[in-house]
Amino acid sequence: MSTPDPSAPRRDRQRGDGRRLAPARGRHAGSWAGFGQSPGADPSERSPAADRRSTTSVPMIAAVAVGLALVLIVGTLGFRALFQDDPTPTPPATDPASATPTPTGEPPTPTTSPGAVSEFDLTVGQCLDGYELGDPEMPLADCADPHRFEVFAQDESAEEDYPGEGEMTTAADEFCRESLLAELPEDLDTTPVVYRTIAPSPETWETGDRTLTCIAGVDEGYTMTGSFTRGDEVVVAGS
Repeated sequence: MSTPDPSAPRRDRQRGDGRRLAPARGRHAGSWAGFGQSPGADPSERSPAADRRSTTSVPMIAAVAVGLALVLIVGTLGFRALFQDDPTPTPPATDPASATPTPTGEPPTPTTSPGAVSEFDLTVGQCLDGYELGDPEMPLADCADPHRFEVFAQDESAEEDYPGEGEMTTAADEFCRESLLAELPEDLDTTPVVYRTIAPSPETWETGDRTLTCIAGVDEGYTMTGSFTRGDEVVVAGS
C-alpha cells in the first residue's frame, strides 16, 4: 500500500455515496478561508489647543495686601506645628483580597482528549466522535467509549490513470459496502448503521493520492461502543 507524499499539497477529496445517505457531490474543504481585513484610512491627529493665559495686571495695593495675608497664614501654621504633639502613625489597612491564599488539597488532574485527525491521515481502527463534510479535521474517540464513527476499511486504487469521478466513486462504494457487510456481526441491528466512502479527486490523484477509505457510523441520536475491526461486541444505543 503506497503512502501519499506528505509534502505534496493536500486538496479536497470527493465523497462517494453512503448507505441511506444522499450522494456526496461536493468536495471536502481542506481549510477554512480566512477573512481579510480591509485597510482603513488613518485617523487624523488632533492638534492640541493653545494654552491661553490672562495678561491683565493686578493693582499694586491689592498685590501687597495679598502678600501680607500669606505671610500671616504661613507664620500661624508654623507656630502651631511647633507645639502640636506628634501623632502615633496608624498602620495601613490590609486588603483581604490581596492576602496570599493558602493552598488546600491536591491540584486537579488535567484531562486529556484523544485529539483530532485529518482525513488524509485516517487509519483503520480509528474511532471518531464526529464527522462532518467540510471539516478539515475530525475529533478522535476511544473506541471503548460511546462514539459515532469508525474507520473500518482502506484500499489502494490499482488504476494507472484517473478513471473519472463517477467510476472512482462507484469502485470505492462497492469496496466499502462489501467490507462493511463482512465486518458487521450477524446479530447486530443495522437499522441505524450508515457508511460513507472517501476517494481521491482528480486534484489529489495528481499529488499521488490513491487511498479509498471507508467510515462506518450510526445515525444522529445513536452511539456505538466497541470496535468492528477489533472484533468487539459492538453495542448500538440511542433513540
